[in-house]
Amino acid sequence: MELFPDTTPMHAGHDPRICPQCGAAPLARVADCEVVHWLCQSCGHCWQEAHGNLRGVDPITCPGCSTKPRPECIALFAREFPRFTG
Repeated sequence: MELFPDTTPMHAGHDPRICPQCGAAPLARVADCEVVHWLCQSCGHCWQEAHGNLRGVDPITCPGCSTKPRPECIALFAREFPRFTG
């Protein structure tokens, strides 16, 4: 997949240049997805617009892109969950 410059505005007026996770800018628009994805090149999270908000892209169902290997996305997603101890 290809990254586009951040000139494409989101429908609900969200600024596509700011990452909800780390606040870094700009986000890059990822091409070749059925639903537009926005990649933060700082923290590595991908976002998509849903119901007027940015939501994290599920790396399990994501078709993947050329920016990084899919297992890396899944590992990043797994670090979001706390570890439970017995």
